[in-house]
Amino acid sequence: MKALRIFENETFGKVRTAVIDNEPWFVGKDVAEALGYADTSDAMKRHVDNEDKLTRRFTDSGQSRAMYIINESGLYSLVLSSKLPSAKQFKRWVTSEILPTLRRTGTYSTKETQQADEVKILNAKSRAMNAEARLKTADCKRAELLYKLSQVDTLSKTYTPVLVAKAADIVNGGELIPLPKVTRKTYTATEVAEVFGVSANKIGRIATKHHLKTERYGEWYRDVAKGGKKEVDTFRYYECAISVFKRILEQEQEAQA
Repeated sequence: MKALRIFENETFGKVRTAVIDNEPWFVGKDVAEALGYADTSDAMKRHVDNEDKLTRRFTDSGQSRAMYIINESGLYSLVLSSKLPSAKQFKRWVTSEILPTLRRTGTYSTKETQQADEVKILNAKSRAMNAEARLKTADCKRAELLYKLSQVDTLSKTYTPVLVAKAADIVNGGELIPLPKVTRKTYTATEVAEVFGVSANKIGRIATKHHLKTERYGEWYRDVAKGGKKEVDTFRYYECAISVFKRILEQEQEAQA
């Protein structure tokens, strides 16, 4: 079981390291924290390739601990993906102090180390650029889908600006068009039916017969069908529609009397 070597910096704190099979490794949590990642586990999952990370047990503070460690390539991937302004300063600390020290005092020493470092940086940069390109392509497809949904004829006009705003936010990488505020209360057919003690199907039949599924009496919503994952269009009624249902139901009762 290997012991960890600790490097400390006033700006970035402590970074634990180890040399395994003549190659330097870094405790991923330490590197991610130094580079400003709030969720260190997620950072390693999203930005570090599987071949650049592994789990090993080390003696730390007198105890045996299993830790995720990353190699130089993984470290550079985190550096390139970091939004921290001081990320380049962190990389300089690693390349000017940590790695040279490990080469002098550890088993990590080869003739082509400097060239290998440069190759690893270029490879990490290439992977980061490819990953970013894939994310942008996926975002564009999502934005296009949302915009197409906003043009569906049966969609409530309340949802149209919401979908357009979401599509713009995805393309822009942040909020560009503020979402409209929805304040008008709506009721499902089931909720209306409970008011009058009838079935939701009956409310639906009345609404269809008397042409109540209009913007005057409610809005169309995209919802998930019960018992499945299929999306369906459902109509939700405004409060003004309840009085109309009341009048129609009373008329039906009078006609049956």
